[in-house]
Amino acid sequence: MRSIINKIKTINYHIIMLFSLLFICSGNYQLFANNKPDSLINSYSLKKADRSFESMAYVKAIDLYSDLVENGFVNTHILRNLAVSHYKIGETQKAEEVYQQVVARNDYVAEDIYYYAQSLKYNGNYEQADIWMNEYSKLNNNDSRVSRQINSKAKINELQSVLRYSIEEVSFNSKYSDFGPVLFENNLYFSSARVVGSLIDYKDVRKDVPYLNIFNIDLTEVSPRPELYSTKVNTNYHDGTMCFTKDGIGVYFTRNSSVLGLPKKGKEKVDNLKIYFSEVNDDGGLSKPVELAFNSNDYSCGHPSLSPDGKTLYFASNMPGGYGSSDIYYCKKLGEEWSEPVNIGPDINTEGEEMFPFIHESGQLYFASNGHLSIGGLDLFVALQLQEGAYKIKNMGIPLNSEKDDFSLYMKDDGSGGYFATNREGGAGDDDIYSFKVEKSITFELFFQGVVVDKVSWDRIEHPKIVLHDSVLNTHHVLTASENYDFSAEIDPDKKYILIVEKDGYYEAREAIIPGKIKVKNNTINFLVELKKIPDSITENELAIDSVESEKKIDLPIIYYDYAKWNIRKDAAIELNKVVEFMLDSTEIIIELYSYCDSRGSEVFNQKLSEKRSKSAANYLISKGIDKSRITAKGFGELKLKNHCEDETPCSEKEHQENRRTEVKIVSK
Repeated sequence: MRSIINKIKTINYHIIMLFSLLFICSGNYQLFANNKPDSLINSYSLKKADRSFESMAYVKAIDLYSDLVENGFVNTHILRNLAVSHYKIGETQKAEEVYQQVVARNDYVAEDIYYYAQSLKYNGNYEQADIWMNEYSKLNNNDSRVSRQINSKAKINELQSVLRYSIEEVSFNSKYSDFGPVLFENNLYFSSARVVGSLIDYKDVRKDVPYLNIFNIDLTEVSPRPELYSTKVNTNYHDGTMCFTKDGIGVYFTRNSSVLGLPKKGKEKVDNLKIYFSEVNDDGGLSKPVELAFNSNDYSCGHPSLSPDGKTLYFASNMPGGYGSSDIYYCKKLGEEWSEPVNIGPDINTEGEEMFPFIHESGQLYFASNGHLSIGGLDLFVALQLQEGAYKIKNMGIPLNSEKDDFSLYMKDDGSGGYFATNREGGAGDDDIYSFKVEKSITFELFFQGVVVDKVSWDRIEHPKIVLHDSVLNTHHVLTASENYDFSAEIDPDKKYILIVEKDGYYEAREAIIPGKIKVKNNTINFLVELKKIPDSITENELAIDSVESEKKIDLPIIYYDYAKWNIRKDAAIELNKVVEFMLDSTEIIIELYSYCDSRGSEVFNQKLSEKRSKSAANYLISKGIDKSRITAKGFGELKLKNHCEDETPCSEKEHQENRRTEVKIVSK
């Protein structure tokens, strides 16, 4: 018995010595000097916590780091990793509290300050967020996120001042993560971590929740229920965001890299994401998925979105050589293969995270980012391509964007609304899907350009005189000319304009430019102006009526109209009779009638009303014996108001009356 006891003592001695050596070698020997009986246990727990953190098992890491802090085993390394872990799983209130402890220790690094500022903004504390972002700018002013996000409070207040959408949570969210909605025909496809009743409970260690699967739901049903989409795309690990080809015969989707059902990890010991393609069979089933050639075991590619013509595939990736944590890339279709990935560039990509690209029917690109100016966390943005690699970016505003993460947008072809995901409070679970309707759309400056040609020969006319007015009288816009265009300008898509073109030997042309009624391609309006030549038999000498030169517009201020009417009033007939008398005396005179409305009523209604007013004035002159070939009548709706009474501007009836008018111009003799 004594020999056994001696052996046990010897074994215990060696165990204690072994732990002591491990503890000393761990670099934490200074904590051992505290003579705490649990120092060895804390040291061992720290190693476990670090391993969990490095493998992105953040929930487990939080538990281990929190236990260490509660036991008084604290240093900046522990607090930093605890703060990051909270931040990575969306617990930003706790992240803020821990980051506050990190910065209070005065041995922080630049990255600590950045994520502290982000946590503050995520929690709606914009003033403090600005203070710490300014501090970060001193430590790392080369980060492009600084110029985009510094002094953000006023910009965020401006974003929050316009309610652009109405939103509603869908009925089929779960208590787990639901996101990545894609509408095809009458079915909505989405990714979800909801439990599916598998024999083996596979879980994602990052949040300690089930892996994602792809579900679909028939929106035509009264009480639709989500169903697993296909066993061909759903595996034991993550199967996520997807997109269909335009004709519906193919589908691209995201999944974890695996071989024979087991994870295939890269050199960083991470099971990365890849994009796969399957053909859709006649019965709706899928062919065996094929991995796209640009995937790698060593980095992730995911969130595919296919252009309407099927020739460009957009996706997110953390492949080497990017600008930040994850960037947006695209590939071009080359026969049956895809080109090498191309980074979409620094206008869109930042040092942060850009992901969930969605390319719309219009050519506009939607994406989620926390590197651009956001209201908090990931926000949704829309990008307009100006040329290869050059984009204009706009935050999509509220309530689509919130203080939390808002991402994975799908916009319907007509731009009226769609779906997105968010982890804001009030939902059913982690991430939730919402539908939305556009109430006030995001607009970019339009490029307005065109040429002036002879109406008969279609030869280009050299050096015409061109003026662009907006709806407020005498407001001019700078027009530039080039080898390819006679005029070019940026115009506001929400405004209305009049283009006036003149050239010696030609009749003047006036064209109503209403962006919403003209075809727009790649955010550009290409416009053709045809000028009609003045016959040689007609000289270009000027005429006068009441000593007013004919080259000037003759305004007949008492040819007014009642609201929403076009009949010629008695007072207007008196003035029109003067024009009749003049034209009967001067049979070579040709005139143009331009009629307008006030700003009340819709654009379509006012345009038609103004045309009726011009036609009514022309018919009156014709009824008095004037040949109709001598009269051109045009309507310009509510364009070129004579005063400040634009849409929704309070004005008196007298002020509105000024705008309900017909103008006459003598164009030749």
